[in-house]
Amino acid sequence: MTIHNATVFCDESGNTGANLLDRDQPLFVVGGWLVNDNCHEMAEGLVEEAHKLLHPPDGELHGVRLLHTSRGIMGMRQLIRALLMVYCAPICQIIEKRFLLAVTLYEFYLDVRFNKNTPTSIDNDWEQKHVFGEAVYRLPDDLLTQFAQTHSSLDKQLVLETLRDITRALTLQSDDDLASLLIGSIPYIDDIIDYHKFGRTHFDSITLNAPNVASFHMFFHSLEQIGREAEIPRLTLIHDENPQFQNTFQKVFEHFRDDPRDDSYREGPWSQVFLGFRSLKDLRFANSKNEPLLQAADIFTCMLHKYAVNIYKGIPNSPTLTEVAGMFLKEPPECPAIVRIITSDQFCTKLKTFK
Repeated sequence: MTIHNATVFCDESGNTGANLLDRDQPLFVVGGWLVNDNCHEMAEGLVEEAHKLLHPPDGELHGVRLLHTSRGIMGMRQLIRALLMVYCAPICQIIEKRFLLAVTLYEFYLDVRFNKNTPTSIDNDWEQKHVFGEAVYRLPDDLLTQFAQTHSSLDKQLVLETLRDITRALTLQSDDDLASLLIGSIPYIDDIIDYHKFGRTHFDSITLNAPNVASFHMFFHSLEQIGREAEIPRLTLIHDENPQFQNTFQKVFEHFRDDPRDDSYREGPWSQVFLGFRSLKDLRFANSKNEPLLQAADIFTCMLHKYAVNIYKGIPNSPTLTEVAGMFLKEPPECPAIVRIITSDQFCTKLKTFK
């Protein structure tokens, strides 16, 4: 059996920069299609057929625009089903921004290197980390907003004030154990701030605080894992052009791809981190107008994003959106999608409940 090289076409939906508490855009989706070289021509042909059916005014399929009409939604559904029939594999991550902010908060103050109260065993205790994330997730919006500003500025006084406000709030909601652990970071605040300032010598705080980089980081490690397990000799990732982030994306990608250690470790229940890539070798950026399968990635991520946001806001979904989402979000999966849902338990349950 010949094992072919493959390309992943990737796009994002729900970008609101560093505002992780945006009520209008509470979720961030990154995903696309893994296409084997031997299926590439057929897959592009299916996108061209969708063009003939939908007649996009500027010659490009845009998921956000197509979602406004029933004809557009049906055309998106048809294209997704057709791509599955030619063995294109959909891959995506659905991230709740508020939960991502909660995880960032406890990791900021509970880093085992700078908090002697934090047990070293926590690095591999994903269930406990998730419990901590849920506790911080329940904090009032004003406190999470305060931490977001703290994380961006790294002002020492604000870092300490935020820590004290958060520990008081956690105690009030009976999360005393977490509050006690967080207090252990007080003697090491200078070290925490210096560490994060050093990490920003190459990247601005707006870029680092946005969900894009963290999501992309998890996504390309997922692709490396897929490539290894499927024994794909060479996997290429093509991302839609993104002037704000692509320089950072390239640096982060090359940092892990070129690491000489050839090792791996678990970063969390969602991601295996690889130091040195064996399969995922290339990252490129392209204009979706010139890459039909980037348009297919846009359609896939837009449909899942729209469905998930409607669930989040309590808005009824159309039968077509529900049908498409059900193909990828039901457990066990009914297609070869690799979907990572990084959210609070409450929202994850809602997302996977189909009536």
